[in-house]
Amino acid sequence: MPAIFFAAGIAFSEGPIWALVATAVIWCYALRIKRLTWLPALTLCFLLGGFTASHRTPGPDPQMDAEAGEVVLLAGCIAGPVADDGLQLRFSLEVDTGAKARVTLTSKPGEALPALSYGEQVEIEARIRKPRNYGNPGAFDFAGYLRRDHVYWLASARGASKLKQLHTPCGSPLRRHALALRTLITTRIRSLTDNDDLMPALLVGDNSFLDKTQTADFRATGTYHAIVVSGLHITVVAGTALALMRLAGVPLSALIAAGAAFAWLYAGVADFQPPVVRSAVGFSLFLFATWFHRKGRLLNLLGLTAILLLLWDPSAVYDPSFQLTFLSVAAIGTLASPLVDRTFGPCRDGSGFAGQQFQLETALVAETFSVPVKWLQRALGGIFAIAEMIVISACVQLALLVPSLMYFHQISATAIMANVIVVPVLSAAVPIGLLAALTGLRPLAWWAVHMTAFAKSAVVFFSTLEPGLRFPDIPVALQAALLVSAGLFGAALLLRTNWGALVATGTMATGLAILAVTWTPQVPRGSLELSLIDVGQGDSMLVVFPDGRTLLMDAGGFPVFDKRLKSRFDIGEDVVSPYLWRMGLRRLDYVAVSHLHDDHAAGLPAVIRNFRPREIWTGLAPENSPLLAKMREAAWVAGSRVVAMHEGDTRDYVRVIWPRADALPGPHAKNDDSLVLLLTHGKHRFLLMGDGEKKTELGMQIPEEVDVLKAGHHGSKTSSRPEFLQVVRPLFAMIGVGNGNSYGHPSPQVLDSFRENGTRVLRTDEDGLVQVRSDGTRLRIWRNRDGRPSEYPALSGGGID
Repeated sequence: MPAIFFAAGIAFSEGPIWALVATAVIWCYALRIKRLTWLPALTLCFLLGGFTASHRTPGPDPQMDAEAGEVVLLAGCIAGPVADDGLQLRFSLEVDTGAKARVTLTSKPGEALPALSYGEQVEIEARIRKPRNYGNPGAFDFAGYLRRDHVYWLASARGASKLKQLHTPCGSPLRRHALALRTLITTRIRSLTDNDDLMPALLVGDNSFLDKTQTADFRATGTYHAIVVSGLHITVVAGTALALMRLAGVPLSALIAAGAAFAWLYAGVADFQPPVVRSAVGFSLFLFATWFHRKGRLLNLLGLTAILLLLWDPSAVYDPSFQLTFLSVAAIGTLASPLVDRTFGPCRDGSGFAGQQFQLETALVAETFSVPVKWLQRALGGIFAIAEMIVISACVQLALLVPSLMYFHQISATAIMANVIVVPVLSAAVPIGLLAALTGLRPLAWWAVHMTAFAKSAVVFFSTLEPGLRFPDIPVALQAALLVSAGLFGAALLLRTNWGALVATGTMATGLAILAVTWTPQVPRGSLELSLIDVGQGDSMLVVFPDGRTLLMDAGGFPVFDKRLKSRFDIGEDVVSPYLWRMGLRRLDYVAVSHLHDDHAAGLPAVIRNFRPREIWTGLAPENSPLLAKMREAAWVAGSRVVAMHEGDTRDYVRVIWPRADALPGPHAKNDDSLVLLLTHGKHRFLLMGDGEKKTELGMQIPEEVDVLKAGHHGSKTSSRPEFLQVVRPLFAMIGVGNGNSYGHPSPQVLDSFRENGTRVLRTDEDGLVQVRSDGTRLRIWRNRDGRPSEYPALSGGGID
């Protein structure tokens, strides 16, 4: 309870509505505590939390005398582990005290990159920019996420010659040795397992060799936590070491000291990732209690650990990882353990009247069937262990229901059974894999890799049983109601109230959870709405038709010119889908791909999987395109129909005006393959050009004047020619373009042409998400500049005819 009040004080100091609601609920239950003498102490915890948060306000960001995209010479100390996948080096470079740049150094074809490690002084000639969030409502605060680790710049360079090693040590010697051990474990386990990509991540948290396709099934089945270095790993590694030392007869005092040392050594090898640090703190507190011969009560350890961590970093209370960790452990302490104790726990332990009676019955059964009692007891012990794992898994999944909806937009239908099978297997693989890496014994590595292979096979099997449903954002009021109901139910369990209160609060929480899962927003009817989503240097537009149907045209993506590299970021999954969920969408009616270039289509497979459109429209699509193959595979799984569209095809408010019906795709996708759509609602017309260039502008049947033009090819000078603009004469031009992009988009000449035609330009790099809404007679425009939605100044007060 003190930890809850401390966290509530931190949240209250920020003032979000959910913090106020949660605080009110906590106080209501605090007033029911029989020992009212606790209230002053709890009040003190609440005030201390608020005081801690208010006195940890970060100062202004450090500044660098360089423009975005400028090449500068950075010098500093490598401040963390170096991720090396053979093609790129990624590391944090501390260029000043408490100020880091995240550096990516890419090799040239046939070039070897230098071996770098923590605590090494280097100089690198790199292109610098500040981290920038995508300008969509509710977008992930990427800049804030990096700021928590004191990273204020992103730097990129190509070629080993851009980097100079100064061969001067820096940083902490202890950390240098811990990370050297991490590198040794990673290198050796990969050599022993034929470059298995999962083992380094499982053993030391090195994700350099993993991409999202390799972890998608783990995420879908709720078992991803098992392959991320976390508290479970600390428990397994340190617990195994303690068990071996205890068998060797090590005294208690030395055992406790060694256990804490193992926990913190492993945390250092895992680069002190927050989940591991949380577990190391809790494990150390448990050992400290053991030193004084005190029984470590789970909830007390959990509360003290939370308070210590929040004193160190109050902002951690907003970290989803922090919330998920403590909710999971709290679920075990408040739900799973009491449930086991009140059901089969006495039978398992042989305690109390029920346990003694069960032992007698077991002996009688063994005698009746002439089975050794010990055999039967061991078999029953295994059954009880499985039952306990099922109860724990179910209680944890129940506790994480609300966060899973809020943060991940999904609930796994197979998580309970998948965790029962996968977690024990991977937990056993961790100490075996570490022993293999440290000793170089190939038989141990064989066992570890086959155990992980079994776990992966189980995850793949369970993923085939998943319905694959994703859920939109739920309203703030419903989120607050869910939090309140979950808090009331948890408090009822914690305070051991009567069964009536448990049933009432449990029923309320269940009903609200069902409402959250099935909730669908009411889409406003009668208006045509176009939202140009900020996807960086790419295109993605959501269209909501007056009848409520939806169309997504393109889903962005990163153009990868070096085919050796894979993007580690999926625009469709990480940018476009969150915006669609925020809009309350469960499904899309139509998805259109303008053409098969990465910056337009790479994000579409993820969108198709998440939103299961009824139809997918393509223009000229080369049959040998890998992107087309991925889209078709996703469409087959989603049950979507793929339709090739040409000039003259229509759907509702849409008419296709390019490509021509007799056009054939070439061997490779081109900008002039773009699907060009004309949308009409009332007296307003909207022209969506994709990446159409001069050939498209000359060849298509140019409509009369339009009100809004989605400019072709990101405002490049190869599109939006003056002659074309003089015909269509748009009132507004929308341009999807990346901030500080290396292409020089939009072209200054094109911007001049727009100005000469009296066209006002809306661009995602400056305005964030841009939204145009027409009721058929009047236009209204909003933008999300600097994360603050506002109506376009020239139109505020009623729109434009």
